[in-house]
Amino acid sequence: MSHTERVARRAFLAASASALAAPALAQPSFDTLFRSGGNVLRSLSMTEPDEVALGNGHYRPLLSESGGAYPNQRVQAAIRRFAAPLFATSARKNFDWEITVLDDNSVNAWALPAGKLAVNKGLLRYAASESELAAVIAHEIGHAELSHHLQAIRRDNFTQAMTAAGRDVAVSSLRGPGGALTAVGIDALRAPMHNLIRTGYNRESEREADMHILSVFRRTGHDPAGATGFFRTMLDLVPVGSDATTSLFSTHPGTQARIADLERESASMARGGGGSATAAAFAELKQSFPTRRNYKGQRA
Repeated sequence: MSHTERVARRAFLAASASALAAPALAQPSFDTLFRSGGNVLRSLSMTEPDEVALGNGHYRPLLSESGGAYPNQRVQAAIRRFAAPLFATSARKNFDWEITVLDDNSVNAWALPAGKLAVNKGLLRYAASESELAAVIAHEIGHAELSHHLQAIRRDNFTQAMTAAGRDVAVSSLRGPGGALTAVGIDALRAPMHNLIRTGYNRESEREADMHILSVFRRTGHDPAGATGFFRTMLDLVPVGSDATTSLFSTHPGTQARIADLERESASMARGGGGSATAAAFAELKQSFPTRRNYKGQRA
């Protein structure tokens, strides 16, 4: 072999070695792991500080995306007073519980991690009693209290709901040196998190949130007979056969089953007359949003 051939051979081998080594040095992305069938989120160890980071990072943007805060400070103060005794039942003392009335006429409410809640003004128009509104808020408290968001993050369908941009980020960029979620990690989870809270959770999480209503009512004195009232209203509001779901509604058979579960579990509870700590705030909310009695698109 000539000198020229030996030089060429060495150059070829060096180039081949570099090419083989390159994939090992490349940082895998969400997109790579997603296509290979793995759920990179399942292996992440999510903690309460991560819940706080997610809640704080997503709350203001999601409020803006959802119509913004209803521009009436008296209403906002009333919903905070109404929710305060419900929040006080929480064992999650590191959560900075917060609630906002949204300038949105659809009938919905939602919760982000770490106790960041919102209720649409459209829902306030159909809450006929103090206990009905307390049940809605207690249900959403349950999702945050029981870390349902973190449970959902570990499921495959959550990963699949991520946008291509969200998946195509380096896995190492999710966490900083101390292990906390980075701004990149929080932003990567935004789209599927927002979709989750608008469309509802899996059956077990929704049942747990429903049962949390009764746990809260035992502490606040709200009437458990009112725990199912708003779910019945949702059955009237959503046309039969609709596949639209929220945390408060999961198709007609699904919602009817949830009502039956709540009634069975609450049968042995003492009847209450409403939580006195929330009565005045509820009356103030009703001044701005008197209860509508006609459903299915009819205006009262």
